[in-house]
Amino acid sequence: MKKIGSLLVALSIWLFGGVSASVDQRVVELGDSVVLTLSSTFDGTIFPMVDDIGGVDVLSSSNSTSISYINGRQSYVKKLLLTFSPTQDMTIPSFTIRAKNKNYKTSPIKIKVVKNKISNQNSSDFIYTMSVDKKSAYRLEAINLSLKFKRLKSATLLDLEFYEPKFDSFWFKKLEDEKSYEEGEYIVHELKYVLYPQKSGIITLSPNHIKLAIPKPSRDAFGYIINIPKYKKIYTNNLTIDVKPLPKGVKLVGNYTLKAKISAKKAKSGEAIKYKLIIKGDGNFDDIEKFSIDIPDATVYSDKPVKKQSFSNGKIASSFVQTFAIISDKSYTIPEFKLKYFDPTSMQIKSIKTKPVPITITDSKDSIVNISQKGINNSALVVKNLWQDRLLFFSMGVLFALFLYFVVRFFRIKTSRGSKKKIQTDERELLKQLMPHAHDTEASNHIRLLEQNIYFGNKNKIDKKRINHIIIPQENQTTI
Repeated sequence: MKKIGSLLVALSIWLFGGVSASVDQRVVELGDSVVLTLSSTFDGTIFPMVDDIGGVDVLSSSNSTSISYINGRQSYVKKLLLTFSPTQDMTIPSFTIRAKNKNYKTSPIKIKVVKNKISNQNSSDFIYTMSVDKKSAYRLEAINLSLKFKRLKSATLLDLEFYEPKFDSFWFKKLEDEKSYEEGEYIVHELKYVLYPQKSGIITLSPNHIKLAIPKPSRDAFGYIINIPKYKKIYTNNLTIDVKPLPKGVKLVGNYTLKAKISAKKAKSGEAIKYKLIIKGDGNFDDIEKFSIDIPDATVYSDKPVKKQSFSNGKIASSFVQTFAIISDKSYTIPEFKLKYFDPTSMQIKSIKTKPVPITITDSKDSIVNISQKGINNSALVVKNLWQDRLLFFSMGVLFALFLYFVVRFFRIKTSRGSKKKIQTDERELLKQLMPHAHDTEASNHIRLLEQNIYFGNKNKIDKKRINHIIIPQENQTTI
């Protein structure tokens, strides 16, 4: 029936001629795409340059030309196919097509956009899910979230666009880069996040989505099959989290350890003592504030705290490190440090602390105190000059290192820009050629690596020689 319909369309175009505009569907679900086809039967037709349709960006475009003969007469049909994804009801405007030194206008077309049936978006070919390790947590308690996109090995995928999730009432960040693996007949792409609820109550995580482009077979005016990209959004399930409030006076939740390290307990006057605070555990480390030390008659320098977070064996491992340098000409005591937090396992408020550390300052050769005032001033000058020299050499070293870093970075960027685009193009072409062989285990592995590079920015090493052996069987290869 489809072929007969196509022939009827071709016959009507041949009989009546002219230009026209048509769409593959007038009612579309939000996130799906519409294909607008501009057609002309005039030889030498010039289609307009179209970047957007009624303010909606064009996702892809393609041209086709058909020439045939019916009863000895030549029939010519030229088409421009434009794919776009409307977000609300709209009217496709009239387009001007130039042919035979005249301007021809197409008729406007109304498009209706309906809401997605989110629960029915997943299919056996593509599945997108969202899961968490707990559905009940305290405010600011860490929640592990996983997004999984599963693609059937035999399914053809032209493009994939991932949208960064947005979780209202949660502070969140990505734990690690996307990882891919096989799971039965599927190739799985997984992303992991850690969420920290910022308020208490029943909170719903809205579905996340990705946009897919799959080939859609279509017939032209003369019945020939052509493939055009069909865009569609796939949604995850939604989730509900019961967030309980923290006890009053507590800002941290989790499990922590606190310890201190010191470079020495004795020093000469003017020498620096290094003191390091180390916090480890599982909790909202980003809410740990910078510590400060107040010691009379001492100068204290403090580095910016270094916070690290990793994900291993289904658990989050975090650390907080802050280093101090303390300089004094008198003995002093480093005070204790305290950390108070709520332990959700025991449901108790806990407090951990370090011990005070006494530091003994002895006289140095450059600081003589039992001579005249002139000697005291000279000693102070020696100490001052010593620190000035150290600071000068340190600054020069930092500037030189920065200079080398930017020179190397400049040349790396310059040499890599030209090749990056070429590599992306080559890998997409390899992916297209491998898709017909997706049933083969080795081909499936190469497809997974290429998808990681193209869609998720990974840098997997691609064995092009092995891929060529898959695409072109060994018996068909010729040795030169």
